[in-house]
Amino acid sequence: FDKFVPSEVPKQNYILFPADPNRKEKNAALLYKIEGEITDKFPNISIMFGGNIARSDMPRIMGNALMVLSIGDYESDGLVLKEAMALNVPVVSTDVGNAKYYLNDESGVVIDSDAHSLKGAIINILDSSNSFVSGRKQLLDLQVDNRSTAVKLLGIYEGN
Repeated sequence: FDKFVPSEVPKQNYILFPADPNRKEKNAALLYKIEGEITDKFPNISIMFGGNIARSDMPRIMGNALMVLSIGDYESDGLVLKEAMALNVPVVSTDVGNAKYYLNDESGVVIDSDAHSLKGAIINILDSSNSFVSGRKQLLDLQVDNRSTAVKLLGIYEGN
């Protein structure tokens, strides 16, 4: 929450796939299947692939994106998803980790792991991106911000 803070800087024309596309489990193959269709329909938009983005640059790069794709075959809790939500950047995620717990209709879309679902979600968000910019509020409502988490942990150690 301290490093991933929304800014008023206008978005740049790219969709961010923050993972290394060479990691099979991150499922870049799904995105490659529809990349041409997306860029044909939205010629001013490109897809940025991760893998070589310095951790210190990620808040800025992610914050400037039109949306973040987290479409892996599995996740633990969903750190990338929460980082994008903290920035109020829309997220498209497969139903892995805690995606359904974190995402709501005002922060992103949970999809089936297929090209048709991915394409539909990307187009939906690009056509109505202002409908998906409340991720930070959702995380606050779920009490997964720094302060709420610290209070919960302290309560465990204090036996409450």
